[in-house]
Amino acid sequence: MRILVVGAGVIGSVYAGKLLTAGHEVVLLARGRRLADLQASGLILEEAQAGKRTAQPVTAVSALDSADRYDLVLVPVRSEQLTSTLPVLSSMRDGSDVLFFGNTAGRQAQLVEALGSRVLFGFPAAGGTREGSVVRYVLISQQQTMLGEPMARATNGRVAIPAETSSAAWTRSRPRAVAAVISRAMGSSVVTVMRVSHAATGNTATAVTP
Repeated sequence: MRILVVGAGVIGSVYAGKLLTAGHEVVLLARGRRLADLQASGLILEEAQAGKRTAQPVTAVSALDSADRYDLVLVPVRSEQLTSTLPVLSSMRDGSDVLFFGNTAGRQAQLVEALGSRVLFGFPAAGGTREGSVVRYVLISQQQTMLGEPMARATNGRVAIPAETSSAAWTRSRPRAVAAVISRAMGSSVVTVMRVSHAATGNTATAVTP
């Protein structure tokens, strides 16, 4: 699978590294000093608890080519940066799924309006710090990686779960396919798949078994 990671902070770097190790083709969209570090030294990750450090060659770019095609776009940026990613994401014509990976509270409707059915939402199970070119991280065992697709309907503050939620079609749904990719990369099956309401009544979700 060809995967674009928009933003090379801690979360973007950790998941990019895991996806690279799992055999996927990963491209990091970065800028400034971080871009220069990635191009010069590769992606350097250090597992904080074990002290194990890895360095992987990775493709890092400052802009996308109009001919680029991806299967999945991972967007692990801060909430206040989400809007700034929309021009780039809207310009892509490859039909790729776009997984916003972090706090999207209050912004989900805007993201869905801009990108439509391409949008998925998620929350990572990792944290850490970046010191120069090195990202030191921990995987949070008490927290599962969360993935979900937007569900626009809500009634009287309660989510209206579509009838197909428990059907075979849902089993083969996009969130589950993406969950499989990420869970294998992270070496774990603890990825919870959810349907998320982005209606004004709130961010309600119903979990299903991944």
